[in-house]
Amino acid sequence: MLTLYEIDFHKKCESRVGKSKVLKIIFLSTHVYETFKSFVNVSRFIGSGNIAHNLRLSMERLRTGDTRPYDWAVEFDNWAKEKIASRDFQTLVTYEKAGEVGKLAVPTTDHYIPMLYSLGLAGEKEEIKQTYEEVTLGGISMRTFQVGV
Repeated sequence: MLTLYEIDFHKKCESRVGKSKVLKIIFLSTHVYETFKSFVNVSRFIGSGNIAHNLRLSMERLRTGDTRPYDWAVEFDNWAKEKIASRDFQTLVTYEKAGEVGKLAVPTTDHYIPMLYSLGLAGEKEEIKQTYEEVTLGGISMRTFQVGV
């Protein structure tokens, strides 16, 4: 069942990208976390994801080797870090609600969703230790965490 937010998202995007793509995005972003959450027998693993991954806005820095991050990429990465630390995984699923930084940081979900797979596997009482983070080349951030330390 689609929430009101998803229906509104669907109506806004359908004319731009086509109905099947919008439904696929909605399915992936709202159900991946819940699906992987059901695999509760996994106790220790490493998860990762590109939290911010906007190559279009990062191309100039990639070409010149300028590793400085954009402010919006740092802000979004810190937002995600806080949500992981506080175990607010459902908010990570609806990253678009983070405002303009969410839209800039995650223009497509292909690099963001693997993080949701991993968080869906984390048991309610399992410790999550963030082991690596980097924001670089404008709008690219990487984060690795260990579950069940």
